[in-house]
Amino acid sequence: TEETIVEPSETEQDKPLDSIEETIEVSPIIEVQEENHEEQLEEQDEEDSTDEVEEDETENQDVEEENENQQATFHQKFIEETQQIRVQMNEYEDELTDLSDGVEKTNKLLNFVLGFLILVLLIVIGFIGYSIWRLGGF
Repeated sequence: TEETIVEPSETEQDKPLDSIEETIEVSPIIEVQEENHEEQLEEQDEEDSTDEVEEDETENQDVEEENENQQATFHQKFIEETQQIRVQMNEYEDELTDLSDGVEKTNKLLNFVLGFLILVLLIVIGFIGYSIWRLGGF
């Protein structure tokens, strides 16, 4: 762009300021200034985006560290709870074994009593049958 400066003529000197401004071309200077301003804005945007990327990376690292800490804490709690459950299961297993032994002993005793009662019933039925036969019933 070429800059052209127009020298005011004598008649133009008598014109008011507004009309003199019309004769001077200022637009190339403004365009250069606008281009410089746009370049500065682009550089600023690039710097800002670089800063944002660095901040995002830092935040991502912080989030990853926090996730790792949470996972480690969760893993530790999981192990502790698993150990507690194993202890409870061992206690329940011992109690069930004791209960099973008690039921087994009771079952043997009841079987003996039931066998004895069946034997007594057979003896009573046999005695009644013998008594009826002896008295000459059949």
